[in-house]
Amino acid sequence: MTLYLKKIEKEYKDGRPTGAWTKWYENGKIWGVIDFETTTLSDYEPHSSIVKIDMRYSDEDNSIRYKGEAFSSKLIRIKDNGGKGYKIGITNRTVAERFAGETDKLEVVKTWYYESGKDARDKEREVLIEFKPMKYIGEPLLSSGNTEIFSQDVLMLDKA
Repeated sequence: MTLYLKKIEKEYKDGRPTGAWTKWYENGKIWGVIDFETTTLSDYEPHSSIVKIDMRYSDEDNSIRYKGEAFSSKLIRIKDNGGKGYKIGITNRTVAERFAGETDKLEVVKTWYYESGKDARDKEREVLIEFKPMKYIGEPLLSSGNTEIFSQDVLMLDKA
């Protein structure tokens, strides 16, 4: 079945999608609605986050397949007193909400989106186990979430 993509709101912020975007099945039923939010951390490049997802089946009732908050895993570069750390973590909030008051020392390197918190947790757990020897040891770099920090970019995704 072919899917058609139509923008409900043609709004962009700094070249990133924001607002609600909808995809339809060929039969005209809604496939899904994704709500984007764009934030800027400090003086870094803007970052778009999916904040809500509404996925539906193509049946006659267009019944709900998944509805709720979007879960994402993020790889974040942390700069603190000249040192660097890399945080991987699961959230259904924006980075600005999750790390209120600390965004000046953060930069999102990569974001992965999941329909379920379990899928996000499984991927995070896989990374934490595989790269356990490279976990950051030292004074806390963040006010919370210091257990998922690595001393280097273990996923080799940081281009800076």
